[in-house]
Amino acid sequence: MGKSDLNEKAIFFRAETLDDLLVFKATYHNFQFKRHFHEEFALGLMNRGVQKFNCRGKDVHAPSGSIITVNAGEIHDGMSADGSIYDYDIIYLPEKLLEELAEEMLGDKRAHFFSHSVIKDDRLAGSLSKVFHMLSVKQERSDNLQELFYTTVCNILEKYGVGKNKINKPVITPACIKKVCEYIEDTVGLPLSLDEMAGVAGVSKFHFLR
Repeated sequence: MGKSDLNEKAIFFRAETLDDLLVFKATYHNFQFKRHFHEEFALGLMNRGVQKFNCRGKDVHAPSGSIITVNAGEIHDGMSADGSIYDYDIIYLPEKLLEELAEEMLGDKRAHFFSHSVIKDDRLAGSLSKVFHMLSVKQERSDNLQELFYTTVCNILEKYGVGKNKINKPVITPACIKKVCEYIEDTVGLPLSLDEMAGVAGVSKFHFLR
């Protein structure tokens, strides 16, 4: 294995002590995610480096120590912001779980969407870091881990949770239109789908049509 290969690694596992939620731990350097979306909500923590990703129609940067959130169905990509190594941990949350937490914490199950793609909050990041550490050592009592995790998620929702109607909708800016035009020019002669063009613009195909 070459030296560069050591900087590109990722693992998935089910957290048995957290109701089998899916956890993703990754270290990347040159690898870039293409535009995609998840059926579940993603809640993560940047451990090193700076990740750049396009979400809700704009580029955002997530430095070390920041919290990353991606709502279910949001189209996004991901890459190193400055060409250096970055690593992060992510846990995926079913919508039903977030609805239950939002209803219990905020009295409104609709307020389970994350308002910011990148959250800079040292206190909450510290709590989330402890959760991922406890998951990695696998020596903590499950009740201690569950209490910390669900309290942390509730605190994030209390401070940054909103209803879907209050999420900033992606805007097709001149830069997005330029990207689509360039993509069309680069693929001249090839069949193009609405999904492809909307993906390049970073919006849903329905929003792209509007």
